[in-house]
Amino acid sequence: MRYALPHAVHDPHYETSDTPCREAHPDQADAAANLSDLEQVVLRLENQFPRHSARKNERIRRDLRISTTRYYQILGTLIEKPEALAFDPTLVARLRRLQHTRASERLARREIRQSLSRATQEKIR
Repeated sequence: MRYALPHAVHDPHYETSDTPCREAHPDQADAAANLSDLEQVVLRLENQFPRHSARKNERIRRDLRISTTRYYQILGTLIEKPEALAFDPTLVARLRRLQHTRASERLARREIRQSLSRATQEKIR
């Protein structure tokens, strides 16, 4: 599916000092060539707005013309790509750490619930 990105791709606000510079890093230029315009804009937007906020959600809907749910689906898939890591190593490494931490926390909560459920079942018997 192709997305029209009239504002986001050419918006100078997306070109922040944190955005990878293609001239300074040839590896990033190669990585950028392998990422779609949408993927590059998603990474830049995530770098610009690292936390969830109403302002970030508004920019996602207005500039990318996709839902925030779709944005996070794209981002989740994108951080697994080696090209994304080459494009912005700091951002992708941070997002991978967050993803791993959250998955570990979910697993721990699930194990606690299962343990409590088993204990409750044993008390009933």
